[in-house]
Amino acid sequence: MFVNYEQSSLDCLLVLFFFKLFAGRCKPLTIPMCRGLHYNMTLFPNFFNQTQAEASSEIVQFSPLVRYGCSTELPLLLCFLYAPPCNVPRLPCRELCNRVKNSCLPVLTEFGIPWPTSIACDKFPSARQGTECIGA
Repeated sequence: MFVNYEQSSLDCLLVLFFFKLFAGRCKPLTIPMCRGLHYNMTLFPNFFNQTQAEASSEIVQFSPLVRYGCSTELPLLLCFLYAPPCNVPRLPCRELCNRVKNSCLPVLTEFGIPWPTSIACDKFPSARQGTECIGA
């Protein structure tokens, strides 16, 4: 097997760039819905360019849907968007988003509520295309 040193060097530069970009923005996770997940440090600003306080007040709107239990993956999707893990600055996979949407949309529709435009699944990378994302 041959090592592509040009690509390896580029990969190292990208890792360093992202490390510098995200350094100093990691904060202890305080959003109650996300505390039970596998991480305790979060990265801000988040996907929506919010602070943790803004994210916390917005994510709470989804609490009734989480309690209803339409998808066990809903908290994971929401937390990756609103309070992303500090050590894994990636987006959720389109596949995760679509699974959650397919499970929860019927419940929302029953109450006349559309799927949130801010969580448009087609915005997220697909694991099938080889893109790194969370929740394939």
